Amino acid sequence: MTMIMEQRERQGSGPTLDDLNAAFKERLLRDEERLAAIFDSQPDLYGIDPQQLPAQTWECVAWEYMNPKERDRILAGMFRHTLARAKDAMPIYRMSEAYKSVDPRDITTMADLVNVPLLVKDGKHGFREKVRRMPTLLRPDDMPITMSPYLSGGTGIDEQTVGKSTPTWISERDLDTESRALAFRCFVPGGFHSQMRFMNFYNLAHKGGEEIRRAMNHLGVETFVPRRPEDSMESCLHYMETFGVNAIAAVPQSPRDRKGAPKGGAVSFEDMYMARASLFGGDAQVTNAFVTGFALPESVIRLAERNDLRLFTTWGASEAIPGCTSTVLGPPTRVCKHNNQHLLHFPHFLSVVDTHRNRFCKPGEEGLLLVTTIARDGTLFINYAIGDKATVISNECDCGRTTPVIGNIRREDNPTELSEGGCRFA
Repeated sequence: MTMIMEQRERQGSGPTLDDLNAAFKERLLRDEERLAAIFDSQPDLYGIDPQQLPAQTWECVAWEYMNPKERDRILAGMFRHTLARAKDAMPIYRMSEAYKSVDPRDITTMADLVNVPLLVKDGKHGFREKVRRMPTLLRPDDMPITMSPYLSGGTGIDEQTVGKSTPTWISERDLDTESRALAFRCFVPGGFHSQMRFMNFYNLAHKGGEEIRRAMNHLGVETFVPRRPEDSMESCLHYMETFGVNAIAAVPQSPRDRKGAPKGGAVSFEDMYMARASLFGGDAQVTNAFVTGFALPESVIRLAERNDLRLFTTWGASEAIPGCTSTVLGPPTRVCKHNNQHLLHFPHFLSVVDTHRNRFCKPGEEGLLLVTTIARDGTLFINYAIGDKATVISNECDCGRTTPVIGNIRREDNPTELSEGGCRFA
């Protein structure tokens, strides 16, 4: 199948969706064999230390197709290791009164996360001000390796957070782990392939921009064109035409602060389309678009559908990449299109939680989106209320994945609402 895709590219026509779907099925079969071999090498399948797993573990698309109960038992065993390490090596948990009663041995299923205290950034129980005074509260102190503090927040959402970023400590191995998951479990199902000429509109100084670059390297794309901060819209469109760019990564619309100015001078997908619509679509030059950073607006979805553009998105943040993703590949009847995204569960576990009933949400229910780290050298987030809410759309999908589909993801920075749930806080 790879030979057929390469032959079509030499002829000037990229692989069809049928080609890409067939190649994905081959990858899934290989990954199921790889993942089974990795599991067979472990002395205790339900007590794996995730820090000891090989790098290839994170890129296996087979994770999303496993038996849900078996996957849950395996992840719970991994999380016991992570939770024990967090209590011992992360100052923010080690100093927490609420964590003194937390026993990793009580975790038998990932649903037991609801009994672990929430970690929040703002409000009465928030860590923002403490961490700004002492950034190492979020850095594990058991690994004498180089880590970089990737900053998040502080971009002017409101007066309480403007200019008050907090760090997520990340090692070189962490960047590799997350970018492998992004490449093969998000970009490949999104229709990306090695014969692409790709332009990245995300800032490479930011963690997301850097991991997109690395993910493209993992895929072995033909060309990678980064947008420089000083590049104007016209310059970007010129580069796209000059280098024959046929796939992009960009925000959907230019985000604006309270003064109405585009943040960081962002060049958005919608801006580019409005400036030169003839570049985009199934019969045009740019056929694939990874558009993320905010929920896909209906206007962008309609543009993609009208022009036969392969469009998908992935949820991610400086604290955790990737968390869930929509797809381009799969049957037309699949649920996981556009803003409906499958949870990925590994190396981070996203849960949608009803904090009033103290349980995971069921299909049709809305709750807090909580981030829990399964595997990382650096900052371990556990039940971290990142500030988003989401709705569980379905536990079933015709694409064959067995993880829940969530949607209606939106920012809901409201510490008061968190407190009203009667939660314990770290």
